[in-house]
Amino acid sequence: MEGSGEIIGSVLRRWYALAALAVVTGIGGALAWVSRDQVNPDGVAYVSVARHYGSLELRAAVNGYWSPLLSWLLTPFTWLPVEPLHAARLIALVLVLIVVVVVLRLGAPGVTTRLSEWTMFAFASVLGVSLAYWATGLVTPDFLAGVVFVLALVALGRHLQSPSRTTAIRLGVCLALLYFAKSPGLFVGLAMLGVVAARDLRADGRRRLDRTTLVAGAAFLAPVIAWVALISVKYHRLTISTASQYNWRLAGPGPPTHPSLLPGYHPPVNSGDVWVWDDPSWLELPRWSATDHVTYFATHVVSGINSGLTSLTTSSLLLVIGMFAGLTVTLPRAWRGVRAALIAGGVVLVFAHAITIMEPRYLWMVGVPLLAAPVLLIRFAPATRGLLGILAFAAVQLIASLILLFTITVPQQRVEQGGLRTMARDSRAVVPPGSRVAGPQGSTYAYCYFAGMSCVATYVLSGDPATDAAAISDMRAHDVRYYVSFNNEGPTPELPVVFQEVAPGRSCYNAALGHGVPCNEPPLVIYDLAPGPA
Repeated sequence: MEGSGEIIGSVLRRWYALAALAVVTGIGGALAWVSRDQVNPDGVAYVSVARHYGSLELRAAVNGYWSPLLSWLLTPFTWLPVEPLHAARLIALVLVLIVVVVVLRLGAPGVTTRLSEWTMFAFASVLGVSLAYWATGLVTPDFLAGVVFVLALVALGRHLQSPSRTTAIRLGVCLALLYFAKSPGLFVGLAMLGVVAARDLRADGRRRLDRTTLVAGAAFLAPVIAWVALISVKYHRLTISTASQYNWRLAGPGPPTHPSLLPGYHPPVNSGDVWVWDDPSWLELPRWSATDHVTYFATHVVSGINSGLTSLTTSSLLLVIGMFAGLTVTLPRAWRGVRAALIAGGVVLVFAHAITIMEPRYLWMVGVPLLAAPVLLIRFAPATRGLLGILAFAAVQLIASLILLFTITVPQQRVEQGGLRTMARDSRAVVPPGSRVAGPQGSTYAYCYFAGMSCVATYVLSGDPATDAAAISDMRAHDVRYYVSFNNEGPTPELPVVFQEVAPGRSCYNAALGHGVPCNEPPLVIYDLAPGPA
């Protein structure tokens, strides 16, 4: 059985593999550089939690947010002169390269001709670039969870094939990492462990669990139970994660009721004045219910199915090309249609999400394992027509990726984040770092990240004098000093303006036109909430 070093060595001996890795590293690195200043709430949360670990503020660091594993990976970078958001994209690019290496290794036995070499090069390159486009954009744990899920599947297969104490420990560790990569992974891990237990109970009529299964269960459940105990003690209720409840209150379903303050955030007493994204799970929430997590997990599955159906209906050209490649597989006639459908569906499902603006995050449980589907064509049926089909598919994907990148992604990110760092720096002259700030959900968290402010809550002013007055009063009651508005979001409150700026050369992205247009309003306005004279 090959180790990781042998796998990498066997891949690096082939020219097409080296070329594909070079393409993915170069273009993926460029994509990461383009997205380097793109800030999302999740990313700020993971970086902030990592900083708590780095400074040993464990009361704030240990929390029920989605992915402690991502924060653990970012923690070493908080001790180095490296921007943690950039480090997160570096980690994502490394994960992409790991997937590409595995795909190249899986397809290697079928690469026997010059055409198959070029096919594998094209497919691996487009696969890596597409994944890099997804993984290096927003800082989220979804791709990390997908890669860990694949590792867990491999560990499960090896353990079922030849169970031993070593394979059991590997399986248990992978299942635990799956939970730490993203909290719904606990249910996937329990299901995999159930598969192993069911095999034991049905084998030779023993009706008992094998010792190796007990070892796998211990390696899986021991760290999980320890973590669940820590966060349950912290929140005074049994919970495996509070992030799902938090995000439902923040982002949906439907718009939050006005005024949309997220109340009840109480920072740890020994960690200073941290804001809501430092540890979002500190929000006051209803008592834990088992159905909360089941509903959240089911939401991932349903959203993945809906997104997959959407991608299939909007990617008819890719579907036709994928089916053409799949139908050339030399398999028994009884299986040909089923295999072709699986291959075509898997190819279109994964790639359509990897290169389009649709949300790919819900596919982490099913998307990454399907990436190897075209490799099966190369490995087991290197027919000329099938290889040409994959080449055509890769060409279409590459063209679509480049069009999307240079017409939508780069201009939009330049508009949204290009001048934000400059404006945040300029505003420090009138708004001291550490000031308590509130604002609409929008770009407030990104501004606070760059400016070093303490964003304590999210408010949306509606224009109704009564509710806006109540919201402003509530902000003052929470010692919020400044209200931040971007691109004239919402009505202009009757408050003193202490700062406003249009970034040099900045334009506002117009979704209808698909490009930037001159801004008619200052993109950043900061209002002073200090009460006026009585």
